[in-house]
Amino acid sequence: MYKKVLVPIDGSPNSLKALDCASALVGYTGGKIVLLHVVKQIKETHMFSDPFMVEGINKGREVFAERLLEKMKEKLTPVALAKGEFLKIPGQVPAEVIANTAKQEGCDAIVMGSRGLGGAESMLLGSVSAAVLNLTDLPVLIVK
Repeated sequence: MYKKVLVPIDGSPNSLKALDCASALVGYTGGKIVLLHVVKQIKETHMFSDPFMVEGINKGREVFAERLLEKMKEKLTPVALAKGEFLKIPGQVPAEVIANTAKQEGCDAIVMGSRGLGGAESMLLGSVSAAVLNLTDLPVLIVK
């Protein structure tokens, strides 16, 4: 069944529900969780032309990722925690990072929240979960 499940998290309520769901799923199958946070890095642009500002923002996002992963580890059962993998990967397009990581890690499924912290961007461009569905052949469980 599902021996290795990727759970992308961003700290949103739906990603926390997805983690609970994935924990229960691997509890039944004896599998393990791969917890992923995509650290969306900004680049120098006309809006962010100061390299020190860009560096500061990206450093802040790295710190947030570390704290988020630590907080999510607290939600896992001791068995899931012992078998878990915890990844923070930089990237510009979260859906591509999620799909690629699932493939590279040899995951059997992806469990993710239906809507994350994308805000207006997700309404204009489509949600990350919808993009992941189009980018992978793996089963994807979307949790509301």
